[in-house]
Amino acid sequence: MRTTYGRFGVLLAALFVAPFPVGLVPGTGPLAAAIHRGWDWAVARFAEHVLRIDPPIFQPTGSGDTTWHWVQAALILTLAAAGAALWTAIDRAPRPRLTAALHTYLRYFVAANMLLYGFAKVYAIQFRTPWIGRYDQSIGEMSPMGLLWTFMGHSRAYTIFAGVAEVVGGVLLLWRRTYVLGAFVVIAVMTNVVLLNFCYDVPVKLFSTELLVMAIAIAWPQLRRVVGAALGYRVDDVPPRPRGSALGERLRFVTKLAMLGVLAMIPLYYRAFDRSLERRPTALDGVWTVERMRIDGVDKAALFTDDARWRKLIVCSWGTMVRRATDRRQMLGRAEVSDRELTIVRGFYRQSLPYWRVDATHIIVEGTLDGAQLHLELALDDPPLLRTRGFHWVSEAPFHR
Repeated sequence: MRTTYGRFGVLLAALFVAPFPVGLVPGTGPLAAAIHRGWDWAVARFAEHVLRIDPPIFQPTGSGDTTWHWVQAALILTLAAAGAALWTAIDRAPRPRLTAALHTYLRYFVAANMLLYGFAKVYAIQFRTPWIGRYDQSIGEMSPMGLLWTFMGHSRAYTIFAGVAEVVGGVLLLWRRTYVLGAFVVIAVMTNVVLLNFCYDVPVKLFSTELLVMAIAIAWPQLRRVVGAALGYRVDDVPPRPRGSALGERLRFVTKLAMLGVLAMIPLYYRAFDRSLERRPTALDGVWTVERMRIDGVDKAALFTDDARWRKLIVCSWGTMVRRATDRRQMLGRAEVSDRELTIVRGFYRQSLPYWRVDATHIIVEGTLDGAQLHLELALDDPPLLRTRGFHWVSEAPFHR
């Protein structure tokens, strides 16, 4: 029975992890797509004939908790259980080399994901500084996930700390002498991540839980030794890993070097991607209150029921938004600002609105937007407190608003 449980774990881990590193290695995208099509077919048949539900359709929405993913997890559990029972019935002999190979495979899979997520935080890919329009939105209007992303993105120092913790755990997993320490670091990090995903309804609950379970599985064989050492007991040395033939060892060494080379490309790629996302602030960045608005020569009173009346214009290089009197928000497009014109860019659509400054905090904008002739008199709001409060070593009293 114990052998069957072990083989169930072997097959379960292999099915969840496969086809790693296909898709991560450059040039393996077509193979990864072909393997995914196989999974898509299997998931559809399992849903239809076993679960008796409509076959789910895989759509890349950014969520890892779709119906398709949950059905795939159920299929993997079923295949692993059936495979373990069949394996034990056919062959009862222990396979230490297979177990050691899977253990290494798991280590590299978890390490790769820790590096991917960690460097995504270090280089502000996953959590970017909230754009100015976010600060004009009330907390009650945010989704739980939106609140978490705003919280994380607001503090670069904390986000970098979280990313470095993931990177450290991933790097330690890559070597046999340090993988136990790395597994415990990952367990601590991923426990926090899993709780955040569940508590803030982030749709990566399934995958983050899988990574946490894998980290526990990596550390489990050495858990007794670690606890014994922590309690002051003498523990034996780690037994040497099972070795194969000379050719097998050479292939293993070359594969490891290739894998390390691929993983080393992650920070370089994210650094370049982070730079591509950078946009310089414009001369009009900020939240502007619309003090007066005229549409096609007719003044629009500031009535809360008038959806055509603008309450605020929020300008940022990558997004310009209108907050209407009814509180409805509308994204106009990307902003390009010169000394005299505010240009709204939506794909191939470009609309220039001339403006001039009355003083440092007041401007007048005129022009045609979406077929309407506009005259706007705008006043710049004060920067939000969340941006200006900053850090204080000495606080005579809590500043809590």
